[in-house]
Order: sequence, then C-alpha cells, then structure tokens
Amino acid sequence: MKQEERRERAKNTIMLAGLKLFGTKGYSGTSVSMLEEETGFTRGSFFVHYKNMKAVFEETVNKFYLGRVTSCSVPNEYRSTLKGFYSKLVSMLEEECIEMIKNDVRYISKAYFILEQEALLHISDFKQKYEETMQYQLMVWENVMYKAKESGEIPEDVPVKETASLFFTTIIGHAVDSSIKEKLCYTDGLMEKLNNLYGLIVNRKEVQTA
Repeated sequence: MKQEERRERAKNTIMLAGLKLFGTKGYSGTSVSMLEEETGFTRGSFFVHYKNMKAVFEETVNKFYLGRVTSCSVPNEYRSTLKGFYSKLVSMLEEECIEMIKNDVRYISKAYFILEQEALLHISDFKQKYEETMQYQLMVWENVMYKAKESGEIPEDVPVKETASLFFTTIIGHAVDSSIKEKLCYTDGLMEKLNNLYGLIVNRKEVQTA
C-alpha cells in the first residue's frame, strides 16, 4: 500500500471515530484521548494527520454531514421520473445506513442531527453551507417534479414547488422521527411514506381523467 493510501485510510478511520464520538458526545465532549481509544492510534500518530481537534471535527462534518447522501446524490439518469428518483434516493440512503452499521456507527440519523447542531455552534461558515445545501436539494426535487409534469406522470395542475417541498420535508421529518426513536436503520418505513404521497398524486390524476 502506498504512503498516500495509508494516510487516507488513517484519516478515514479517525473521521469515522469522530462521527461516532461527535455524534453522541458533541464537539466539546470529545477528547483526543477518546479518539485514541476508539482508533488505537497514539497521540503522536494522531497529530501527524490533524493539527488539533477542531480540524478533525471540521473534516468529519464535511465528509459525513455535508457529504452524506441527499437528493443531490441521485445520478441524472434517475431524475426523469418522480418515482424512479425517490426510489433510487431511498436505495442510496439504505446503502449508506448499512455501510455505517458495518463501521459500527449506530443511530446515524441521531448522529447527523447532533453534528448539525454542533457545527452550527463551532464552525463559522457552516450555516451558509447548510442553507446552500438545503436550497440545492429542494431545487433538485423541483426539477424532477417539472419533468414528471412534462412527461404526464403527474397531473399538470400539481403545484411544483409546494409538492417538491412536501416530499423533501417528509424525508426530513422521517429522519427526525428516526433520530428521536433511535432507529438503527433510519430508512425503515420511508419508502412507504413516499409511495403514499405518490399514490395520492397519481390517483388524483386518474380521477380527473376518468
């Protein structure tokens, strides 16, 4: 293994440990000694990769919160239909959840919300990045909704922005509920909720054309 690959693997190990610790104990409640215990790294090797705890926290937030699976992650080839889009999104979220469980990161939805709150407190430009990310996610949903109307998948009089927001906030609400209930897999029941929303729209179309 090349030196650069070893370095990236070590950093990823530290960030995974950071996700587990920051996502449960918060930024202020996590110490270098906790990361040492979680990773098995010595303090000296830890500081080879990061100059301080703040650097670990910021990179962990960038990778595992801002870089998590969202509507923006869905490939373009799945954005031509509404059902195809949200089905692929749920599938990707499930894969992310399984991967996190394999890495011994439990209750990932709760960890994300704690990371979000801690980042708002401790990272100066996080609020702007957060708002931009949320706006872009909603924009993706709106674009998919426009395509669904153009193709005839959903009725022409369906309000795009309001319906896109409904799907988007349903996913957020489901994540919040999963966080509160500390569900291991935060996608449980999500597909059913989205299918129910989709059914209401499509059935409305069938009634109109009957």
